[in-house]
Amino acid sequence: GTEVLVVVGAQDKHLAALEALDQEAGMGCAIILANCRLPERTFTSEVQADYFRDTFEACYVLKPQPHPDHAAGVLLRAFPNEWTLALPRKIGPPRVLQSWDEMPTLEELDEAYKNGEAGTDNAEEGGAFAGLPNPFAMFDQK
Repeated sequence: GTEVLVVVGAQDKHLAALEALDQEAGMGCAIILANCRLPERTFTSEVQADYFRDTFEACYVLKPQPHPDHAAGVLLRAFPNEWTLALPRKIGPPRVLQSWDEMPTLEELDEAYKNGEAGTDNAEEGGAFAGLPNPFAMFDQK
């Protein structure tokens, strides 16, 4: 049988077929949903929504402007790391506002933006971006 199935860009109309396929294939087949954007999908029922939320794990997410009321920032998750909200800087790595174990709600994002703007951020400098090379380091004057 099929051991790995990659589904690219699944839409709302594909969800029922994906659910049936997943249940039929069982644990013997890894199903990877690429660019599916599950949080943005319209599910046919709460049962279907719960099924997809409980069965699939977001492994890599890079979402610019993750909150409609804030014009900047990016929400990042690279499994198994946390979900991280960061703001760009003119030079250097992004400034991490906050990190979460689970995908943050709009309310949690809003609070992190407000805390970051007020300068009350206690998140570790660099966070998910720590250890990455600074592309502007070659311009630093010593």
